[in-house]
Amino acid sequence: MLHLFGMSKYEAEVYLLLIKYKALTAPKIAELSKVPITRVYDITNSLTQKGLVALVDVKPKTYKLLPFASSFKTLISLKIENFQKEVSLLKDRYNSLIKDFSTIPETSLPEAEDFVFTIRGYEAIAKTWHTIFRNAKKEVFIFNTDPSWIGSDILPMLEAMVSKDIDVRVLSVSKDLDELKKAAKIGVKIGLTQNILRGFVADKKYFLVSKQLGGAAKKEQHSCFLTEYDEMVNSAREYFLMKWGEAKKLN
Repeated sequence: MLHLFGMSKYEAEVYLLLIKYKALTAPKIAELSKVPITRVYDITNSLTQKGLVALVDVKPKTYKLLPFASSFKTLISLKIENFQKEVSLLKDRYNSLIKDFSTIPETSLPEAEDFVFTIRGYEAIAKTWHTIFRNAKKEVFIFNTDPSWIGSDILPMLEAMVSKDIDVRVLSVSKDLDELKKAAKIGVKIGLTQNILRGFVADKKYFLVSKQLGGAAKKEQHSCFLTEYDEMVNSAREYFLMKWGEAKKLN
């Protein structure tokens, strides 16, 4: 608790000794606290400057505890004063920084024509495609090798897209049809095929493809890449439509 009033570990230890004994010499403080005598003088001087202890000029010199109420009120007043000074200094520096920053000319880099991002970790990947699904406008074509994900929070998201008349299609290699039938029931178009990617194409704008990982893989080991590069997105979309044409439709 005493550290809240700006005391170090040794200062608090010495102060608690003085609370117990009321007045002590420096050698006695060192003996009772096990604080080196050279440090005791620095500590007692610091406590004296904070108004918590008084030096009684007798032989031997003795350090005496001052009354709690008045000494701590003084200490609190000093901390408030120092805090107000720091706040005032920060405000001055803030105004100075704003003035300096306003003189820096704005520049921009040439816009890149293609973007390919690597995303690592299951949570980051899920957040990315959740965002894209929620903001989809016209179509979402999903390459899927494991339909078990449909049974989680994805089904309501697929249903929301279908309700907005978005063309939602899923290509799957799985023969486990239970989860796929759930998606089909809400209006998602399902096609069964072989040897496909894992990912999706959305609104002719995004192509995300995920690295194939076994079920025992840790979530942080998952990775994928996302691109908005037109040629890659269009190629992935054309590949999906080709596989869709060959697929056995579930609905």
